[in-house]
Amino acid sequence: MSGQQVLRRFVILILFVLCVTLFSYLASSKKAKYSDTPSYAEKKHVPITEKHPPYERYGVLGIPKISEEHTILYNIGYVVAFSEKHRIPLWCSYRLSEVVFPDEYKRYSSWHSDPRVKGSPDPKDYDYKISKKHRGHLAPSFAMNRSYGTIGMIESFYMTNATPMSEKLNTGIWAELENNIFGAKSSWANIENETWVICGPILGETPKAIGKKITLPKEYFKIILLDANNKRIDEDNFKVIAFRFPEEGVEKKFQLKDFLCSIDSIEESTGIDFFSELADPKEEEIEAKIPLDIWK
Repeated sequence: MSGQQVLRRFVILILFVLCVTLFSYLASSKKAKYSDTPSYAEKKHVPITEKHPPYERYGVLGIPKISEEHTILYNIGYVVAFSEKHRIPLWCSYRLSEVVFPDEYKRYSSWHSDPRVKGSPDPKDYDYKISKKHRGHLAPSFAMNRSYGTIGMIESFYMTNATPMSEKLNTGIWAELENNIFGAKSSWANIENETWVICGPILGETPKAIGKKITLPKEYFKIILLDANNKRIDEDNFKVIAFRFPEEGVEKKFQLKDFLCSIDSIEESTGIDFFSELADPKEEEIEAKIPLDIWK
C-alpha cells in the first residue's frame, strides 16, 4: 500500500469520526433544546393528578367558567384550563403571599412537555422557536419558586403554562406588572399578604396560529384580587383591579394605568365568567368598574 493510500484512508477515518461526533452533538442538543424526551421534572416529580382538589388552593370567589372545551390541570402553585384545540391555556389562577423560600431561586429554564397531555395536542418547544415568539409564562416562575419552592418553579415550565407572546410584551409591561404583584419588596403580595391572580389570553375573533396550530392571542388579561386586612376574602373584604394588553406589546412611554379595564370587558372578549360565587348585584358592581389608577 502506497503512502498516498495510507494518507487517504487516514483522512477518511478522521472525517468519519468528526461526522459521528458532530451528529451525536446535534442530536443531544436537539433533545436538550426541545425537551421532547422525559425531562428532569417528569423523572423527578409527579404532578397533581387528583381530579377535583379544592379551587380555593389557587383562587377565590368561584372557579372561572367557560363553555369552550378544556382540561383543568392542577399544579402545586397554580391551575390552568388547557385547551387542546388551541394548544394553550385559556386561563390560569394562582395565589401568592409572603416569600416562603427566599434562598432557593435558581432559574430552571428548560421548558418541558406536560406528562398529563399526550399526543398531538401537546405543545412543543420548537413550535415557539420557529415563530420567534416568546413562551410567555402565565404562572410566573420566580413567584412560583419563592412561594412554592423548586417544584413550583419546575411546574411553571410545563408547556401547558406557556402562551405565545411578543418579546416586547413578555419582557416589557407584562413583566412590570408581575414585578408589581410579587417581585419587589414593595409589591402588593408583600404588603397586602394574600394576593390572587387570574390571567390568560384574549384570542380575538379570527386568531392566527404559530407552529403546529398553536393559537396566537390578540391580547392578554390579568385580574388581581387583594385580601384586605389579612382576612379571608369574601364579598365585603377585598379589592380588585384588571388589565388587558395587546400581544405585540407597547412602547415604554405607556404606563400600567393606561391599560386598566373592567372585568366585564374581559368576560365579553373571552367568554369566561369570573367570580360566580358572588351574589349577582355585588358581582355586577365589581365587574363593571374601571379603576382610575393602579394601587400604590
